[in-house]
Amino acid sequence: MEDCSHWNFQFLPPKADAYTGSEVNSYLIHFSKAAQHCKDFANELEECRSTPLGKLVDPGSCKTHADQLLKCYNSVQEVHPKCKSSYQAAHDCLEKGGKCEAALNEYLACKP
Repeated sequence: MEDCSHWNFQFLPPKADAYTGSEVNSYLIHFSKAAQHCKDFANELEECRSTPLGKLVDPGSCKTHADQLLKCYNSVQEVHPKCKSSYQAAHDCLEKGGKCEAALNEYLACKP
């Protein structure tokens, strides 16, 4: 059995199949793009799920909104060929641990 005495059990233990740094950086870039492009879909889903007096909403009644948000998110994960160089510049900057706001903004501003 694995020795767990060094773990801080207030947090989740390390996982063998955790994301690599490159994957984390890629997701960070895609999440940033999704925050811009999918904002309306996220707001519509949030509005559908909110109710007066805190009553529960059947999640099935918001399925269309959730599907639209997921479709939008999946679409921003696909880097358009015109935006590949700016995406790669942002990714490379994150990999090097630099200040990447300008590189990320350049990618976020890229329109196919």
